[in-house]
Amino acid sequence: SRYEMPEQLPPFDLPAALARANGKPELLRKMLLSFRDQYKSAPSELRRHIAEGKAEEAALLAHSLKGVAATLEAKDLAAAAANIERALRDGGAHGLDALIARMEDVLHPAIAAANTLDRRATSASGPSTQVSRPEMTILLVDDQSGYLDLLKDVFGSNTEVLYASDGPAALDRKSVV
Repeated sequence: SRYEMPEQLPPFDLPAALARANGKPELLRKMLLSFRDQYKSAPSELRRHIAEGKAEEAALLAHSLKGVAATLEAKDLAAAAANIERALRDGGAHGLDALIARMEDVLHPAIAAANTLDRRATSASGPSTQVSRPEMTILLVDDQSGYLDLLKDVFGSNTEVLYASDGPAALDRKSVV
Protein backbone atom coordinates (compact mmCIF):
# COMPACT_ATOMS: atom_id res chain seq x y z
CA SER A 1 0.00 0.00 0.00
CA ARG A 2 1.09 3.56 -0.64
CA TYR A 3 2.68 5.28 2.34
CA GLU A 4 0.46 7.96 3.87
CA MET A 5 2.19 10.91 5.52
CA PRO A 6 0.30 12.65 8.33
CA GLU A 7 -1.11 16.07 7.38
CA GLN A 8 0.84 17.85 10.11
CA LEU A 9 4.07 16.96 11.89
CA PRO A 10 5.25 19.86 14.04
CA PRO A 11 7.90 21.26 14.25
CA PHE A 12 8.29 20.41 10.54
CA ASP A 13 6.27 22.36 7.96
CA LEU A 14 5.19 19.14 6.31
CA PRO A 15 3.49 20.53 3.18
CA ALA A 16 6.60 22.61 2.35
CA ALA A 17 8.97 19.72 3.17
CA LEU A 18 6.87 17.38 1.02
CA ALA A 19 7.17 19.82 -1.90
CA ARG A 20 10.98 19.74 -1.47
CA ALA A 21 10.80 15.93 -1.63
CA ASN A 22 9.10 16.06 -5.05
CA GLY A 23 5.72 15.39 -3.44
CA LYS A 24 6.84 11.86 -2.50
CA PRO A 25 5.73 10.94 1.05
CA GLU A 26 7.92 7.83 1.29
CA LEU A 27 11.01 9.82 0.30
CA LEU A 28 10.21 12.49 2.90
CA ARG A 29 9.72 9.78 5.53
CA LYS A 30 13.18 8.38 4.72
CA MET A 31 14.71 11.86 4.92
CA LEU A 32 13.09 12.48 8.32
CA LEU A 33 14.27 9.14 9.71
CA SER A 34 17.77 9.76 8.35
CA PHE A 35 17.72 13.19 10.05
CA ARG A 36 16.72 11.52 13.32
CA ASP A 37 19.47 8.92 13.11
CA GLN A 38 22.14 11.42 12.13
CA TYR A 39 21.36 14.25 14.57
CA LYS A 40 19.67 12.77 17.67
CA SER A 41 22.94 13.05 19.60
CA ALA A 42 24.01 16.40 18.08
CA PRO A 43 23.89 18.34 21.40
CA SER A 44 26.24 15.92 23.18
CA GLU A 45 28.49 15.75 20.09
CA LEU A 46 28.67 19.56 20.00
CA ARG A 47 29.53 19.72 23.71
CA ARG A 48 32.20 17.04 23.27
CA HIS A 49 33.81 18.84 20.29
CA ILE A 50 33.84 22.11 22.23
CA ALA A 51 35.27 20.49 25.37
CA GLU A 52 38.04 18.96 23.23
CA GLY A 53 38.80 22.34 21.64
CA LYS A 54 37.53 21.21 18.23
CA ALA A 55 35.60 24.34 17.30
CA GLU A 56 35.82 23.64 13.56
CA GLU A 57 34.24 20.17 13.93
CA ALA A 58 31.51 21.68 16.10
CA ALA A 59 30.88 24.43 13.53
CA LEU A 60 30.66 21.86 10.72
CA LEU A 61 28.15 19.80 12.71
CA ALA A 62 26.03 22.89 13.40
CA HIS A 63 26.27 23.88 9.71
CA SER A 64 25.18 20.43 8.57
CA LEU A 65 22.28 20.34 11.04
CA LYS A 66 21.23 23.83 9.91
CA GLY A 67 21.09 22.71 6.26
CA VAL A 68 19.15 19.51 6.89
CA ALA A 69 16.70 21.26 9.25
CA ALA A 70 16.10 23.93 6.59
CA THR A 71 15.53 21.27 3.91
CA LEU A 72 13.00 19.56 6.20
CA GLU A 73 11.37 22.94 6.96
CA ALA A 74 12.13 22.90 10.71
CA LYS A 75 12.79 26.64 10.81
CA ASP A 76 13.34 27.08 14.57
CA LEU A 77 15.86 24.25 14.60
CA ALA A 78 17.67 25.64 11.54
CA ALA A 79 17.85 29.06 13.23
CA ALA A 80 19.14 27.58 16.51
CA ALA A 81 21.85 25.63 14.66
CA ALA A 82 22.76 28.75 12.65
CA ASN A 83 23.25 30.70 15.90
CA ILE A 84 25.65 28.02 17.18
CA GLU A 85 27.57 27.96 13.91
CA ARG A 86 27.87 31.77 13.90
CA ALA A 87 29.09 31.86 17.51
CA LEU A 88 31.68 29.18 16.82
CA ARG A 89 32.92 30.84 13.62
CA ASP A 90 33.19 34.18 15.43
CA GLY A 91 35.37 32.46 18.02
CA GLY A 92 33.16 33.29 20.96
CA ALA A 93 32.88 30.32 23.31
CA HIS A 94 30.93 32.54 25.67
CA GLY A 95 27.18 31.93 25.48
CA LEU A 96 27.56 28.60 23.67
CA ASP A 97 26.00 26.60 26.53
CA ALA A 98 22.81 28.62 26.28
CA LEU A 99 22.75 28.35 22.48
CA ILE A 100 23.19 24.56 22.62
CA ALA A 101 20.50 24.28 25.32
CA ARG A 102 18.15 26.30 23.06
CA MET A 103 18.95 24.02 20.11
CA GLU A 104 18.32 20.98 22.29
CA ASP A 105 14.89 22.36 23.23
CA VAL A 106 13.86 22.53 19.57
CA LEU A 107 15.71 19.38 18.49
CA HIS A 108 13.94 17.02 20.94
CA PRO A 109 10.43 17.63 19.52
CA ALA A 110 11.80 17.21 15.97
CA ILE A 111 13.42 13.87 16.87
CA ALA A 112 10.21 12.74 18.62
CA ALA A 113 8.14 13.75 15.57
CA ALA A 114 10.45 11.86 13.20
CA ASN A 115 10.22 8.82 15.51
CA THR A 116 6.47 8.61 14.92
CA LEU A 117 7.18 7.76 11.27
CA ASP A 118 9.35 4.76 12.14
CA ARG A 119 7.08 1.94 11.15
CA ARG A 120 7.49 -0.27 8.14
CA ALA A 121 5.24 0.70 5.25
CA THR A 122 3.98 -2.51 3.70
CA SER A 123 4.58 -2.85 -0.01
CA ALA A 124 1.88 -4.50 -2.09
CA SER A 125 4.33 -5.61 -4.76
CA GLY A 126 6.90 -7.09 -2.37
CA PRO A 127 10.66 -6.97 -2.91
CA SER A 128 11.93 -7.02 -6.46
CA THR A 129 14.31 -9.84 -7.28
CA GLN A 130 15.52 -8.32 -10.54
CA VAL A 131 18.87 -6.56 -10.24
CA SER A 132 19.80 -4.24 -13.08
CA ARG A 133 23.03 -2.39 -13.71
CA PRO A 134 22.78 1.39 -13.44
CA GLU A 135 22.76 3.30 -16.74
CA MET A 136 24.46 6.27 -15.14
CA THR A 137 26.58 6.97 -12.05
CA ILE A 138 26.60 10.35 -10.32
CA LEU A 139 29.06 11.42 -7.63
CA LEU A 140 27.57 13.91 -5.17
CA VAL A 141 30.14 15.96 -3.26
CA ASP A 142 28.44 17.88 -0.47
CA ASP A 143 28.54 18.19 3.30
CA GLN A 144 24.74 17.77 3.39
CA SER A 145 24.14 14.03 3.03
CA GLY A 146 20.40 14.64 3.50
CA TYR A 147 20.10 15.37 -0.23
CA LEU A 148 21.23 11.88 -1.20
CA ASP A 149 17.80 10.24 -1.05
CA LEU A 150 16.29 13.17 -2.93
CA LEU A 151 18.83 12.82 -5.77
CA LYS A 152 18.34 9.06 -5.94
CA ASP A 153 14.62 9.64 -6.24
CA VAL A 154 14.94 12.38 -8.87
CA PHE A 155 17.21 10.31 -11.13
CA GLY A 156 15.36 7.02 -10.62
CA SER A 157 16.42 3.42 -10.26
CA ASN A 158 18.65 3.39 -13.37
CA THR A 159 21.10 5.80 -11.73
CA GLU A 160 23.67 4.99 -9.08
CA VAL A 161 24.33 7.94 -6.78
CA LEU A 162 27.66 7.86 -4.93
CA TYR A 163 28.32 10.26 -2.06
CA ALA A 164 31.43 12.01 -0.79
CA SER A 165 31.44 14.65 1.95
CA ASP A 166 34.31 16.69 0.51
CA GLY A 167 36.89 16.93 -2.30
CA PRO A 168 39.49 14.52 -0.86
CA ALA A 169 36.78 11.89 -0.21
CA ALA A 170 35.54 12.35 -3.80
CA LEU A 171 39.05 11.81 -5.17
CA ASP A 172 39.29 8.59 -3.16
CA ARG A 173 36.17 7.39 -4.99
CA LYS A 174 37.55 8.04 -8.49
CA SER A 175 38.31 4.37 -9.00
CA VAL A 176 34.63 3.51 -8.50
CA VAL A 177 33.31 5.99 -11.04
